Amino acid sequence: MKIDDLKERYSPIARLDKLPPTFTARVENIEEKEDTKFPTYDALYIRARLTNQKLIEAVGGSVVIQKFRPMHQAELLIPAMEKLGIRDTDDLIGRTFVFNARKPSFDGSNPRWVPTEVDGKQARGKSTKKSAN
Repeated sequence: MKIDDLKERYSPIARLDKLPPTFTARVENIEEKEDTKFPTYDALYIRARLTNQKLIEAVGGSVVIQKFRPMHQAELLIPAMEKLGIRDTDDLIGRTFVFNARKPSFDGSNPRWVPTEVDGKQARGKSTKKSAN
């Protein structure tokens, strides 16, 4: 097997405690599966790849995996998606977003990074220049 193929099999996971409040990443995958800590819940796992090389080095990995339990989905993820005009989690996959840390209202929960805007590089299709006429 080629080394490049082997490299594709593993991507170091970023340390969440080192992530800044805002970063840009491309959503690679979204999966719903049993929450290993609370087996009675299914959780949504969002896997995103960081786009900034300096940040990747600072956080020790290129991939961010966020777990959203139902309470996180209702309070944080769904409102963020609605603000973006996204109606299905499948529509997040393959797109680059700016993610911002949001703290849930309930005690004992760590922050979650939610997509808050489409990365500016993808929004360049529209010109903001006014016509000289």
